[in-house]
Amino acid sequence: KNTVFVQRACPRSSDENAIGRGALTYLFRRPSERLLQRVEQASGAIFGAKGAPANLITLHIRWGDKWKENGLISAKEYVESVRQVAAEGNITGKLTVFVTT
Repeated sequence: KNTVFVQRACPRSSDENAIGRGALTYLFRRPSERLLQRVEQASGAIFGAKGAPANLITLHIRWGDKWKENGLISAKEYVESVRQVAAEGNITGKLTVFVTT
């Protein structure tokens, strides 16, 4: 199974958020065994015994109060980002997009 991890900052994010982005990158570079176990449990609950589909792209939409920092990212921009990730990850055909907020 090929997994492609893409982390992109919002197009309008500023350098003042670099420290926060750096901290998150550091934390998720080496996740704890406990976190990995919980992720496996959640994945099983969501996708069943077969696991996540090979054509899956997970999308975290930041609306709510995030617009105060970076402006509101439109749904169209999120869709375009999903298309870019699919192209870069060589994910072809019909996509499965798992949206979190």
